[in-house]
Amino acid sequence: MPCIREKIEHPHWGTLVVTRNSRARRIIMRARPDAIYITIPPAADNNEIEKALAAHGGKLKELQEKITYYVGLLENPELLDRPLNEEVEY
Repeated sequence: MPCIREKIEHPHWGTLVVTRNSRARRIIMRARPDAIYITIPPAADNNEIEKALAAHGGKLKELQEKITYYVGLLENPELLDRPLNEEVEY
């Protein structure tokens, strides 16, 4: 059975990319700047996804915000007060 990927706009969690993978044995969630990626086994249903998001979604959103912030700094180093390669004396 191939992987089935589905993009969902959730009212609370934002963009979710859900992948059903026949080799998955548990729910795996990853935070990325553009979405929360969730890999689920074929037998998992939407209720299990909701339970996992209820338990871990707050931490995922927090991580997603941090990742987005740091990616923004890497793409726009002028946002920093000093260059990335500047040495600082302590």
